[in-house]
Amino acid sequence: MNYLLLLLSCFFNGLKSVFAKKSNAVLSEEHNIYTYNFYMFFVAFLIVAVYGLSGWKGLSLATAIYGVLYGVALIFAQVFLIRAMDLGGVSVSSLFYSCGFLLPTFTGVLFYEETVSVFQLVGVALILVSFIITTSRGERLTVKWFVLAIAALLCNGAVGVLQKLFRMSEYKAEQSGLMVVAFLVGTLFAFLLMPKRRPFLPSARFLGTAAVSGTTLGLVNTINVHISGLLPSIVVFPSVNGGGIVAAALLAYLLIGEKLSKKKTAGVLLGVLAICLIAL
Repeated sequence: MNYLLLLLSCFFNGLKSVFAKKSNAVLSEEHNIYTYNFYMFFVAFLIVAVYGLSGWKGLSLATAIYGVLYGVALIFAQVFLIRAMDLGGVSVSSLFYSCGFLLPTFTGVLFYEETVSVFQLVGVALILVSFIITTSRGERLTVKWFVLAIAALLCNGAVGVLQKLFRMSEYKAEQSGLMVVAFLVGTLFAFLLMPKRRPFLPSARFLGTAAVSGTTLGLVNTINVHISGLLPSIVVFPSVNGGGIVAAALLAYLLIGEKLSKKKTAGVLLGVLAICLIAL
């Protein structure tokens, strides 16, 4: 069941990426990517709030603090990624962002004495190679871009670290409270960042795309927090990030007809091999 949840997380992560790509067609000066983030986080908040009602176990101060930190890391990971993409291109910025999985992976090994096999280490290395293969070259990079890309990597990694720390803590039963606080904080920050221009309400197509992205965002984070305490970090975080990229490439081909080049196909196949090795 845990590995099934891991596959579902990869699927929803890939679906989120596809709809993030589709969002470019609905953005405008009045309703830009920050507006999109607001509606995405708001829908994610509704998803985790409704889901959390059935499993509500209270909300301690410690869980609330975890939730605030989680929400801040989550929204700023998106903000730094967006800014990095503006300066250095989508592919190479996404590469740095995805490498954030290294932080929670090392956290599990160093602080919880999780064992790592040679096959898993090879799998992690192949995941990184897969990232590089599927990344476009020739993008002009600057020092400012590098700072933003590293910030996105660290914030994305911090999300994974917080997932692991919370699920290994004595407050793990309060996951519903964690999710509600995190996405409430993320929604509030996103609202502060979005432009407040008329017409205030975006188009139905804009809202629909953001709603799908928000649904997948809420599901991915809910699943990841749950399985981060049940499976080793070396399995969860590389698989979620690498599997998300593989799923995004395949879903983009199936849903929006985006062709896979030979290079990208090789990267996808290498990613699948890497995940198989990591799961051993």
